[in-house]
Amino acid sequence: MKRIFLLLSGMMLLFFGCAGDVTCATDDDCEYWQECNQEGVCVVAKGYCNSEADCNDTLKTCVNHECTYKVGKCKADADCQSWQVCVDNNCVAGVGFCGSDSQCDEEFEYCDLSTHKCSPKPGNCYSDLNCEAWEFCDTEAKVCRPIEGRCNGDADCESWQSCSLKTHRCVANSGFCINDEGCYSYARCDQETHKCVARQGYCIEDNECGSWEYCYSKTHKCTPSRGRCGSDFDCGSWEYCDSQNYCRAVVGRCNADEDCPAGEVCDETTHYCR
Repeated sequence: MKRIFLLLSGMMLLFFGCAGDVTCATDDDCEYWQECNQEGVCVVAKGYCNSEADCNDTLKTCVNHECTYKVGKCKADADCQSWQVCVDNNCVAGVGFCGSDSQCDEEFEYCDLSTHKCSPKPGNCYSDLNCEAWEFCDTEAKVCRPIEGRCNGDADCESWQSCSLKTHRCVANSGFCINDEGCYSYARCDQETHKCVARQGYCIEDNECGSWEYCYSKTHKCTPSRGRCGSDFDCGSWEYCDSQNYCRAVVGRCNADEDCPAGEVCDETTHYCR
């Protein structure tokens, strides 16, 4: 019985190879990174690896069964990325390039990882090209500033203006104007107060008229109140305008009985005393 067990064990070893190994007849029986050795076992082929130890190089590790330099490790510039050079077996940023913000002027620059170059932070600049279309570069301060008449916020405008973030232009607040275009046809823009005021011959409020007038909202012109006048033309054909701006009946005509001699009454249709 013992002899039979030993015989079977020997046959299994011959057929399957050593425990954990894969037996083979040719390289085609192995993985792409293996070869079939003389003992009929698949082993790591030359130029490939199955573990970091197979690389026999402290700078390399095994990735997809190939020995590859560990991240940031190198022996020559060609082992690094295009923006790096090899220094003491380490890939570092070359002259004019960066790998992190700390390699830039952190006050106004950051490392643009798409180009690996130091670029101005938003709002900072080297030239006008780094600013928005409505800005210029203050090269001394390295800051983008809005050109005259444009803005990035209300602080860039006059106290009576606010900044439109759609156009980046200063616009007049409600009740104010920049020029006559911001006023109705009966008004103009006062350049000292930047408010719309009535043009000559027009009005906006009653207090812009005489005490005997009001501002007619349809025409924005001062119009005599009922019974008041500025000239005879504001009165009826039977009236004249007195010095107090009241329409008074001329002699022989009337507006009320008291304008007639004693015993007569005023015909309010004809304005004659009868």
